[in-house]
Amino acid sequence: MAGMLLLALALTACAGETTRPLTTAESELLALTRFRNFDAGVRSVSFAVTDAGTRYEVDAWVDFPAGTGYGTVQLPDAEESALLAWTSQGVATAATAAAGPAPLPPPTQGWTSSELLPGQSRLHAVLAVLLTLGNDRPDNAVLLAQTDAQWLREDTVTGTDVTVFRGPSSDAPAGAGIPAPPGLDESGAAEVRYWVAEDGLLHRLEVTLGGGQDAVVIDLDNADVTVDLSQLQ
Repeated sequence: MAGMLLLALALTACAGETTRPLTTAESELLALTRFRNFDAGVRSVSFAVTDAGTRYEVDAWVDFPAGTGYGTVQLPDAEESALLAWTSQGVATAATAAAGPAPLPPPTQGWTSSELLPGQSRLHAVLAVLLTLGNDRPDNAVLLAQTDAQWLREDTVTGTDVTVFRGPSSDAPAGAGIPAPPGLDESGAAEVRYWVAEDGLLHRLEVTLGGGQDAVVIDLDNADVTVDLSQLQ
């Protein structure tokens, strides 16, 4: 899959956390997550990330089949949000938007574009990871079971029962899917965790990037919208 990022994960569990390898059923469940996102089409995502000392709050939609994202990014001490759009190749921002969700359809002009640089920016790293979360078929559960992915615990997200998994590291067998995020420091330390419902739908993602900063928690939800970025200029 284009844009898939495979770098090392930190394998040290949180203090007091009991982990174990995946069962066959759990491997099959985790293997469904990217396909379920792809099948859903567009899903909403929200997260906050601190990048170079600046906190950004993002509320957006990701079109998994198209490999695009679009929404708003709240800047510190600003009353309005900037529009944000991205693909695996680039990221663009536009003039500030009124409070609330980004306008649909997206405006076609007024955008400033740059390359997406996940190795240099924590915000870009999270945007890049989001685009890897869709696939047009389930991942290989047999190969996934051979990785170092772990079951962590049972949990709930907004009233939905979920299972929490730690994703595999970059030395996972080829074809196992479930990409890892990029590390942003010399150690390359990074980790990704998945909150997955019994139907394979992903409700939350936690990305711990290098640099010793807090994990980025991304909440995902269903969205009945159409996002077309093909006309952006």
